[in-house]
Amino acid sequence: DDKVTHVMIRCQDNTYDVGGGEKFDSLSELIEHYKRNPMVETSGTVVHLKQPFNATRINASGIDHRVKELQKENAQLTGKAGFWEEFESLQQQECKHLLSRKEGQKPENRNKNRYKNILPFDHTRVKLKDVDPSVPGSEYINANYIKTEDDGDWPVRTYLATQGCLPTTASHFWLMVVQENTRVIV
Repeated sequence: DDKVTHVMIRCQDNTYDVGGGEKFDSLSELIEHYKRNPMVETSGTVVHLKQPFNATRINASGIDHRVKELQKENAQLTGKAGFWEEFESLQQQECKHLLSRKEGQKPENRNKNRYKNILPFDHTRVKLKDVDPSVPGSEYINANYIKTEDDGDWPVRTYLATQGCLPTTASHFWLMVVQENTRVIV
C-alpha cells in the first residue's frame, strides 16, 4: 500500500526523535533506523518508511508569524537569534544532499564556483554547448534548470538558477543566456 503520510521529527538538544523511543544524533540515522524498523501509530497502523521527503514550507499567510519567531533569541539553548540558528541548520544540511554534485567538484571546475559549498546538481545542471569538447570542463557552468510543477492552471515554466559571475566566468554566463534563449535576468 503506497500511501504518503506526515511524520513530525523533533530536534531537541541536538538529537532527533519522533516523539518517544530512540533518539538519534543525525536525521540520516533516524531515517535509516525507521527504514529497517517500521513505526507503529497509536492506532496500531504500521508505517513503512520507503522514501523520506524533506520539506519545510511556509504559507504566504504565515510569513509574518515565521519572521517574528525567527527574530526571537533562543537564550535558553544557544543565545542565538532564530535566523542565525536556521542559517546554521541549512549549512549543516548542505552536507547531507543525496543527489550527485560531482561535476562542480572536479579540479577543472572548482575555480568556476563563486561559493565552494554551493554546487549544481549533476542531473539538472546546465551544460554549455558551443564550447571546445577537448578542453576538460568547458561545458561546465554553475547553473541548474528549475521547472515548475504542472498544476493545470499555469503552464510549466523552466527557470535557470546560477551564481553571480566571476570575472573569469562572465563569458560563460552570457553564452548560457544566449544558448537558453533567456528573456529575463533577475
